[in-house]
Amino acid sequence: MAQIRQRLQQLGHEPTSNEIEALEKRHMSHVLERNVFQRLGRLTQLREITFGKPSDPEPKTTSRYIDTPEYSLASGFTELGGLVHLREITIHEATHRVMDAEEKWVKGQWSMKKSVSSGTRRFKKVIM
Repeated sequence: MAQIRQRLQQLGHEPTSNEIEALEKRHMSHVLERNVFQRLGRLTQLREITFGKPSDPEPKTTSRYIDTPEYSLASGFTELGGLVHLREITIHEATHRVMDAEEKWVKGQWSMKKSVSSGTRRFKKVIM
């Protein structure tokens, strides 16, 4: 946290109290997410894993992404790397923060192909 604040100051930006609060929340979220991923990573016999839940067809006025996990490499997604029996990962729309780097890692880690349907990302093992 201090490093980020220091870097912002070096760039000539003094973070506001709201920005500092947001950075602190994000840091705490990453700590919690890494802990969850570590625990899941110990379940070495898992064959399928699903994150999130299908979205409600009725749009909400508030953001559905508030306080949802990132499922990012930075938040510890790589802790799942030991799940050698994994055949399918489903990530529903609410977990929108899966970016190219995470998709590339999933595909490389488990030789999976991605499909997207109604905002749901599904990765399935390529059987040779």
